[in-house]
Amino acid sequence: MNKLNIFLILIMLLCFGVFAGAQTIHPGDADDNGEVNQYDLLYIGYAYGTVGPMRLENDTEFSPQFIPLLWPGNFPNGLNYAYADANGNGIVDFSDILTVGANYGHTHGDLRPLDFVAGTAGLDPALMFDESLLSEPVSVGSVIQLPILLGAPGLPATDVNGIAFSLHCNHPELIRSISLDMSDSWLGSDSNAFHFVNFSTDPLQIEADAALTRFGATGVSGSGSIGVLSIVIEDNLLGFIPIGDSLGLTLTIDSTIMMSSAFGAIPVFTTPLELMVYHPNALPSPALPSPSPELHVFPNPVKAEIHITCTEKIEYLTLSNQLGQMVPFERQLDSERQLRLNVEALPAGTYWLRVQTPRGTAVEQILKE
Repeated sequence: MNKLNIFLILIMLLCFGVFAGAQTIHPGDADDNGEVNQYDLLYIGYAYGTVGPMRLENDTEFSPQFIPLLWPGNFPNGLNYAYADANGNGIVDFSDILTVGANYGHTHGDLRPLDFVAGTAGLDPALMFDESLLSEPVSVGSVIQLPILLGAPGLPATDVNGIAFSLHCNHPELIRSISLDMSDSWLGSDSNAFHFVNFSTDPLQIEADAALTRFGATGVSGSGSIGVLSIVIEDNLLGFIPIGDSLGLTLTIDSTIMMSSAFGAIPVFTTPLELMVYHPNALPSPALPSPSPELHVFPNPVKAEIHITCTEKIEYLTLSNQLGQMVPFERQLDSERQLRLNVEALPAGTYWLRVQTPRGTAVEQILKE
């Protein structure tokens, strides 16, 4: 920055502004908790497009950067918008997202713990893997596609401005490759959002951090896929799984923060997914009975209201048409294993009800008169 620009900024500070004292920013740490991570993108997304005073030095190096003048606005939690301007150019834009990527994982000072608001099954929107595309047992070389669902037609996610979370795997040695594609999400169906994924570079662990956030305070409501996790199992499981045996591969979504358009935390229910990875000599016979929980649905065919009873706790359910498209419905929860669905508004036809429980997924065909 030349001397004239610095002189003009100093004049502006003296004439129009209030000095910010000794406040500093570490570029990329938009929430000022001491670490650059996926949660900073929720702040940058919320403040996207906001303008304010430039810093004297537009430097993205991860070191204390002096804030000479606070910005006119604050986040609802009181933090000044200046912290979202990672590169100090006076506007919150895509270059600040790039700065988060460049400084990812850097820390400073004492870390401030974040608040993760856990949801309740059946009461709060769920963030979970959809295993309905798995049609064969998982073994050597298997290619697995797991959509990540946020919300359901009967329990949508409401007024979502952004979401950030982490993915973990308990047996990284079983996985040859893994990726997460969040480019096709209902949160960004109007192209007013951006996504970010960072995988750990440690070969001994599989951990991914992800964020999906809207531009500005523009919350949306809905349900469906926000990304697809793709996994390829190792071709050689020798030494990992004994001959004739299997091993449970657990995928976990945790450390979730979902924010509303008022920048308030929204509770989210998450549940892990366990996939059994079989040694080739231990593949289960197709004739074996399904371990799925028992599901009782009546009346079926139905005109208005369906009564559903399950032998296991109902965590999540979807209703889809013959094209595989999820359809809306009204529901009334009677207990953790019983509920009612009102499908009176649906056109006549065939539908598929999928119920997720701790023991797996149960599927039932519904005929709507």
